[in-house]
Amino acid sequence: MKNVLITALGTMNANAIIDALRAYDSSYHLIGADIYSRECIANSLFVDEFYQFPRADVETEKYIEYLLDFCKQHTIDVIYCVIDEEVSAIANRIEEFNALGTKVCIPNAETVNICHNKQKFISWLQTNMPNYCIRTYRTIGDVDQYPVFVKPNFGRASIGCMKINNKNELQEVCNTSKNLLIQEYLTGDIVAVDIVSNLKYNQVGVIQRKELLRNGNGCGVAVEIIDNKTIDAICREFVQKMQVNGVINIEFFVNGEDYKFIEVNPRLAAGTSFSCQAGLNTVINAMQIAQGEPCSLSKIAVGTHMARRYETYKIN
Repeated sequence: MKNVLITALGTMNANAIIDALRAYDSSYHLIGADIYSRECIANSLFVDEFYQFPRADVETEKYIEYLLDFCKQHTIDVIYCVIDEEVSAIANRIEEFNALGTKVCIPNAETVNICHNKQKFISWLQTNMPNYCIRTYRTIGDVDQYPVFVKPNFGRASIGCMKINNKNELQEVCNTSKNLLIQEYLTGDIVAVDIVSNLKYNQVGVIQRKELLRNGNGCGVAVEIIDNKTIDAICREFVQKMQVNGVINIEFFVNGEDYKFIEVNPRLAAGTSFSCQAGLNTVINAMQIAQGEPCSLSKIAVGTHMARRYETYKIN
């Protein structure tokens, strides 16, 4: 029996992780954790055990010590985590988890560290794939046209991201918030791409979803599975140059034949359920890569339309 820990059990993609693991091997013992109590987390109904954890984004190093101790005490074989701060902190101490016999389903540390820091990522992109980089301004004085788009250098779920219409607005925002990235404001179709990259076995799997509707946190709620050859080629070039080992998510702006990276999420994406149902099981592939095994890549159901719904459960 394999003990699998799923943290942030209340997030949008946790149910996809649970479903994929149950379908793959019903003998897995699933342990769920979240910062909120069991009564607040509907997914607590679908795991074998539930624990309330401390926050990973407040005292991160203390959290990692707590997590290491939990893995030791509960003999955790595999961890799934999707909160950016947790992913980043674990990546930098991955050998300590490996020493316990615990495999963590996240990409390699270099990929995580570059992609989690938006300024580092922009610098990498400008050096390695400049044609696909959104124009980025170093200072307010460099901005020569409005509107612009600002976002925190470290951030998630579109928190702190906003359109700025003029210099006065930009100055006010920059006076109150530090470490902001200032970029050209773009419009166009948003295409989210989940990618499986297994360096050991030289395997790459790509699935693209054009977002038809998205919520205020930047998560797609209605999508079409597409197969854009240019996007596929860009993604394969990216994982080769970055030397990605694991599962990542890339978001693009697409305007005609112009393709720009919005960001790269070095973790399982909020749209994991779309990818798994359409033919690329990123959940199981992430575990296979972590365990040093070959990936299971299937045919993608191109042309499929998918949409989410919200459900209510009685907890007790």
